[in-house]
Amino acid sequence: MKAWQRYLVYQLPGLGLLAILLAAATYWFSLPIWASALAAMLWIAKDAALYPLLKRAYEDSKSTGTASLVGSLGTAQEDLSPKGLVRIGPELWRAVSVAPVEAGQQIRVTGSDGMTLRVEAVPDSGVSRDQAPGP
Repeated sequence: MKAWQRYLVYQLPGLGLLAILLAAATYWFSLPIWASALAAMLWIAKDAALYPLLKRAYEDSKSTGTASLVGSLGTAQEDLSPKGLVRIGPELWRAVSVAPVEAGQQIRVTGSDGMTLRVEAVPDSGVSRDQAPGP
């Protein structure tokens, strides 16, 4: 279902309740029909005006939580043997690694178990800082 369709479906109960209240107001309080129609049009205009602001909330998200971190790069904040903390962006995460990872080493997220990330060390490029060409 597309975002606009999902948004429309969620607006229908409110629109239905408005229609019932306006019908009751027209019947019991002699509210003119033009006023009821105007109120309904304003309600629909309000929903149309808010849609661009709320569209993102109604879009499908392919992955959320720890699943969205799979493939991300980070840094081990402490030795992982096998458990420890890693930093991915500004956040610290609990992590577990099959192979030992030293503090400061770059890691890649391979999966998750609940709120604990499974990580692996990223292999070095093969050139140490001592061997890297200078300026």
